[in-house]
Amino acid sequence: MGMIFASLGAMRASYILHERLLNTVVRLPMSFFDTNPSGRIINRFSKEINALDNILPMTVRSFISTGAQVVATLVVIIASTPIAAIFMMPIMLIYYFIQLVYVATSRQLKRIESVTKSPIYSHFSETIQ
Repeated sequence: MGMIFASLGAMRASYILHERLLNTVVRLPMSFFDTNPSGRIINRFSKEINALDNILPMTVRSFISTGAQVVATLVVIIASTPIAAIFMMPIMLIYYFIQLVYVATSRQLKRIESVTKSPIYSHFSETIQ
């Protein structure tokens, strides 16, 4: 039953995102289309919809499952060895700062990937036209 609700939620989110994205792009001034190639715009549409349809449901499911396992493990460790709670806080802070660096780096890599894929979509669009 949970899978049905997750699938319906993902489809609804995909529909809403695509509709808002399309409405926004249609209302943009012509200068936007002069500075951005059509391949980059198509790449953005396909990437966002792909993320919502394929990647997001699996990621949410994995996040909930892993989060529950981590919380259960921490509770068991603290219940059996209370002194371990003292060492968990510095380890969590170190992990948090490493995660900040990773997210910034990952975002830059995704931008680079998007820019490198743009000419392919642009060429494909021009070929169809």
